[in-house]
Amino acid sequence: MTTPPLNRCAAWQPLAGLLAQAGAPAALPYRQQSIEVASIDDDSRAVGPGSCFVAVRGARADGHAFIAQAVAAGAVAVVAEEPVIGLPDDVACILVRDSRDVLARMAAAFHRLPAEQASGYRLVGVTGTNGKTTVSFLLRSILRSAGERPALFGTVEYDVIRSVEPAALTTPGSLEICARLRAARDAGATAAIMEVSSHALEQRRVSGLAFSGAVFTNLSGDHLDYHGSMEAYEAAKRSLFSALTPTATAVVNADDAAGARMADAARRAGARVRTFSLREGADVCAEVCSSSATHTHLRIRGLATTVDVGTSLIGHHNVANVLAAAAMADALQISVSDIEAGVANLSGVPGRLERVSPVDHPFHVYVDYAHTDAALENVLSVLRPLAKGRLICLFGCGGDRDRTKRPRMAQAVAAGAEVAVITSDNPRTEDPLRIIEDILSGWPAEQGCRAVVEPDRARAIGLAIAEAREGDIVLLAGKGHEDYQIVGGQRRAFDDRREARAVLEARSRDGRPCPLECSAV
Repeated sequence: MTTPPLNRCAAWQPLAGLLAQAGAPAALPYRQQSIEVASIDDDSRAVGPGSCFVAVRGARADGHAFIAQAVAAGAVAVVAEEPVIGLPDDVACILVRDSRDVLARMAAAFHRLPAEQASGYRLVGVTGTNGKTTVSFLLRSILRSAGERPALFGTVEYDVIRSVEPAALTTPGSLEICARLRAARDAGATAAIMEVSSHALEQRRVSGLAFSGAVFTNLSGDHLDYHGSMEAYEAAKRSLFSALTPTATAVVNADDAAGARMADAARRAGARVRTFSLREGADVCAEVCSSSATHTHLRIRGLATTVDVGTSLIGHHNVANVLAAAAMADALQISVSDIEAGVANLSGVPGRLERVSPVDHPFHVYVDYAHTDAALENVLSVLRPLAKGRLICLFGCGGDRDRTKRPRMAQAVAAGAEVAVITSDNPRTEDPLRIIEDILSGWPAEQGCRAVVEPDRARAIGLAIAEAREGDIVLLAGKGHEDYQIVGGQRRAFDDRREARAVLEARSRDGRPCPLECSAV
């Protein structure tokens, strides 16, 4: 569903021209050749006078069933995948093979994005299972250090220069993303960075956009409830690189098995390819000179010159994220000094290994968005050498989502922590206890990790922190920056960071609460 004000331009535009730019030229009857449109809509409820309604088949509804309502609301043109009977003579009907694809291309043309991109408005897409948000934040910081005004669209926020809004989706629908790209350009954006999800690629949300660069971070099991298989999931990611043009650059992770296939797709499209790796042999690689609980110092080779970079991001996965952002910035001809400054200037990313306990606290509490087995393995391996005592990991799995990763996440936590508190994430319409049963199906019979169950996330956070003693580290995994929890279809206010701080304050004020009192596995 789209927001009408985002979708409308001050000037009406010729329908025939939009269709031609979208690659769907139509032989319109003479009386329809002069039709101009005021907006493009895929939701009949957003249609107004002068709209072009694009009928899209969705998972829950088929836009073709709402064509009559769209025409009654003022649509002057309809784009559909099947013939439409009974339209007024003055309403154009354009038949296409893939209305999703045409919708995205028409939206880009409507907001004049092809012309803007041709005149230097650069767009970088970042895709992969984990790391998209951190790479995007790093790249924005680097571009800002270079004096540019980058927009950003991703899991945490939509930054359109004049305003920053919490994100609803990692990658919005094609109508919204094109409207926001236009708004950012009008506000003075010189570039835009976009996290591109596998759903967005599968649903053609970005097919109308020309990417100047594309970054591949990594690939591990996720969203298999939607894609059906790892092969289909990877193919969706790979389509971003297959669509690159010869003027674009692909930056890919050479340490990930899928990286070579992303690179091959980009090369077949004629794009330039740059690889990055934590080991020697890639185009851009790094040596970690020193690291601590609050800082990483690394030497990056393969840019215009070798450079030493300091960052407050910690862990090997964040070294890879820094390399990805630096390699792309270098491809965009950003100076090494600006890359160094941009990396150093980023103090952190919301909900990504975000420490919520005071620096001098006897134990530490971190909040992280890790919600796959690979992400949990990464963050636990980062925290392990920092813990003088035990690792206590609280986690759950989202409801109505990929069930196959639930037992794998259990195995990752069992291998990386001493205590696991298994709780609810966003259960949505699933029974939280059923989700926890799926998680426990992967719990190793022989393991040294003590697991306890508390379905209520607020209570579970309290119990996890109550269990901690001096030298321990508590990881609250899964929700990261999110300030809500979805239970039974209802979205209610809930923030792991706020909950944890409240528990820490109460513990500091009242003394040590009772340790874990919940169901043991």
